[in-house]
Amino acid sequence: DGAAAAAAPPLGPAERQGATLEAELDALVFGEEAVGEADFGGIVDDLERFQQDSLVRKALIEGIDLRQYRESVEQDLHEAETATVETYVGESERVEELYARLQGCDAVLAEMQELLLGFQADLGGISSEITHLRQESVAMDVKLRNRREVEEHLKAFLEKVVLPPDLATAITDGNINAAYIDYIMALDDKIAYVSQRQPPADGTSMGLAPARTAVASEVGPNLTKLRQRAVQRSREYLLGSINKLRQPRTNVHIIQQEELLRYGPLYQFLRNNNPDIADEVRSSYIETMSRVVSSLFRAYLQSLLRFELDIANRNDTIVVEEAAVRSVFSTKVDLSKRSDAFVLGERDQILAQVEATPILVHVAAAEGRRFPFEAILRSVLKHLCDSFTSEFLFCIDFFGEAPDPAAAAAAAQQGGGA
Repeated sequence: DGAAAAAAPPLGPAERQGATLEAELDALVFGEEAVGEADFGGIVDDLERFQQDSLVRKALIEGIDLRQYRESVEQDLHEAETATVETYVGESERVEELYARLQGCDAVLAEMQELLLGFQADLGGISSEITHLRQESVAMDVKLRNRREVEEHLKAFLEKVVLPPDLATAITDGNINAAYIDYIMALDDKIAYVSQRQPPADGTSMGLAPARTAVASEVGPNLTKLRQRAVQRSREYLLGSINKLRQPRTNVHIIQQEELLRYGPLYQFLRNNNPDIADEVRSSYIETMSRVVSSLFRAYLQSLLRFELDIANRNDTIVVEEAAVRSVFSTKVDLSKRSDAFVLGERDQILAQVEATPILVHVAAAEGRRFPFEAILRSVLKHLCDSFTSEFLFCIDFFGEAPDPAAAAAAAQQGGGA
């Protein structure tokens, strides 16, 4: 019963007022205090308060006996209590089930709270990790830019220093052609770059002298071997081409243009890497061309002399008789009537043909023409000037020596006129 009473639902306002009124009536009727000593002020206040309740106000208006009304209220309370206990007992299983569910929900909520707290902690850790990753990303981006910049400088430096396998193979065993010239020029550039003892102006060595780097020390022996091999092959090729000029019936101009001038970088390589051999090649060319030109012009002169027009012979004398040159109607001597070798005739016209094309031997032979000695001399000198002018320009292009500006201009003008 105590548990049932404890579990009874709370009283409403009317029930609480009824209980209070009942207690006050008991104190008034059955109390030990005298009626004269009773405090009616509290009763008046209670009556005024009870008038606010509809049930009490109805009982007072109808004049219901308070004791009966109390018993009625008690009966109602007892019945309500009994009904409440019966309802509680009838619903106890459901209440217990509901309580178990509430306990389960509370446990689930507790787990969810722990899980959410764990998520919150994880999110805090992730936020810190994201901040750390962001900082690392910025640092890695800076490192990446620095590495790319260093890579560009390092790539440019290695391209100028490292020897590709195809370059070494071509220099050593490749055919001497246009591609070989490219390899020779690349090798010459690498040798010149590695030999620098001051930082180059292009900044490819990153402020270091290429000759003082570890890479230069590593590739230096290989560069030396390739340079020696390239010098040897260049010398053999150039001297072989120069020797072709000595062969009979050789077209000197074609040899100069196709085998010497086209491969002029070989001589420049010799000048840069072995001046002694370059001087040897130059001396060989000078000696060979001296003999070739001398031989060619001797033959040319001898060929032209076969077409010389005989104007004078040993029987011609400077002095002639006056009778032969005197006019019939005058006693004066008229030298214009001389018909021997010492008469100028039309030979002075040769002066107007100084820049004319030299005489071609095969054309003169085919036409059966004959020329005075002055024309032969002009042709030889004209041919000689043209040949020397062409040779002068070839030497400038091939040997790369700076000529006198005035001489170069005159040679260029002469070559253009020819």
